[in-house]
Amino acid sequence: MAVTTFRGEKNLGELADKLFLRLTPRQREKVEGALLQANPQLEKMTSLRAGTLLKVPDLPELRAKANRAGGKPDDQVADHLSNELQAFARLLGPRFAAAQEAVAQNAAVLAEPELNRVIAKERPLRDLAKEIGTLNERRKQELEERQQALTAAIKQMQGDLQKR
Repeated sequence: MAVTTFRGEKNLGELADKLFLRLTPRQREKVEGALLQANPQLEKMTSLRAGTLLKVPDLPELRAKANRAGGKPDDQVADHLSNELQAFARLLGPRFAAAQEAVAQNAAVLAEPELNRVIAKERPLRDLAKEIGTLNERRKQELEERQQALTAAIKQMQGDLQKR
């Protein structure tokens, strides 16, 4: 059974027309029923995300459009996974940047002369500020390591998907 991706179609009829060539009203009804049977999640099309994998039912009497339902399912899944990995990688950059910015802001607050003047009088506050600074530096290092590891893992996965 071939697979395709959901692209935001509004109803089953629209999806059926995009998957199969020249459907009569009767054939469209048959395709819609077969699509629902193969993909129960289509009952709630409005909640489906674009890119969701759908099974294209085998209907020998109808001809599927090659550009939507053709190809081997494993190749289609690999392409879909590769696209999702790219999207995930695009999200990582801003998230890591925001986390690094928070670490930098914490360091800036801890380095403020006014704060240091106030806490200089109290040993527990100095110790607490020192501990926060140590933890902040550790967090900065962990973020850098995690970003490098995730970037390398994504590249490795995409490379493995390309080799197929």
